[in-house]
Amino acid sequence: LRRAYRRAKNLGETSVEILTPTVDVVDGLVERAIKVEANSWKAGAGTALSSRPERAAFFKAFARHAAADGTLRISFLTIDGADAAMQIAVSFQSAWWVYKIGYDEEFATCSPGIILMSETISAAADAGLERFEFMGKSDPWIRMWTRETHDLVTIRTYPHTLQGLAAVTADVCARFSTRLRSALLPTRPSTAP
Repeated sequence: LRRAYRRAKNLGETSVEILTPTVDVVDGLVERAIKVEANSWKAGAGTALSSRPERAAFFKAFARHAAADGTLRISFLTIDGADAAMQIAVSFQSAWWVYKIGYDEEFATCSPGIILMSETISAAADAGLERFEFMGKSDPWIRMWTRETHDLVTIRTYPHTLQGLAAVTADVCARFSTRLRSALLPTRPSTAP
């Protein structure tokens, strides 16, 4: 971590913003976060929000609701005036819940996502939160922060109607498409954000 901080400082002035945005500024901040993620490997893999307009629309709507509740946290690591990493999270029920992370590959040599994660973990601890929830799969980069994991479960219910049948069919097709895309795209080694 010290080495990553040193490398970042060698690239230029480094700053961290951990924001609790209001509804009137949240759209611009989410767009800013989407641009950071678009400069990463996620764009080539088709998993970046910029590659998935329906998911980007969901995150924007989610961010507006969380901003209205005062729970949204959007964080940026800036190096030499450019956004190097971002994180979209909420602070809710004594925990910091990370929903989206990304970093600009131009800054990969200094592990900007790791630096930003360290800063947000510190902010969560300073705020007296009891947990930091990484969400998603327990990738190797997450294990550098914790050895404790727990499964996240998704439960979906569908009404016994034509709309329910259409919704379950769409969800099954989407999951199949995601798995097929993952199987067909070249595997990228799991790296830190």
